[in-house]
Amino acid sequence: GQPLISHILQALSGDFAVSLVATNHAPHPAFGNYQLVPDDPPGQGPLGGLAAILAAAETPYVFAVACDMPLVRQRLVRHLVADAVSGDFDAVVPVLHGDVHPLHAVYHRRVLATLRRLLQTGALRMTDLLAAIEVHYVEEAALRQLDPSLDSLSNINTFGDLRRCRELSLATQEDIA
Repeated sequence: GQPLISHILQALSGDFAVSLVATNHAPHPAFGNYQLVPDDPPGQGPLGGLAAILAAAETPYVFAVACDMPLVRQRLVRHLVADAVSGDFDAVVPVLHGDVHPLHAVYHRRVLATLRRLLQTGALRMTDLLAAIEVHYVEEAALRQLDPSLDSLSNINTFGDLRRCRELSLATQEDIA
């Protein structure tokens, strides 16, 4: 199998010229075509990683996805990006069963200043960021039109999650490590 992140990079390679990977760890050579962006400062969690990516990005918008969400679907990502651009939102974030998915979302670079202020105050939750910016939330009905099973929003936290992901990948001819 391949590392989870390599599946994400492969799924997104057709839509994004550059893939930025925020990390505090040494890169894995099998990840594929990407640019490594170190968290700065390290240890700030997803907000720190997002800040590093936004600072390094050369485009107005970035699609941010957690490294444990290998079932990314281009159709859904394209929709989120189109919503962000057409609505000039700071962020476009999926919502499923009342839970927001800020690590499968689109962010405008202009939120970088807000992110840095939050990091300086020790606010490290993604929900702190969402509360401070203009967010367009994409509800379940719209999400299901693009990804009927909503597998895109599945993440892997347990061996059971990994097993389920492997089963789904077999059904779609993908190989998840």
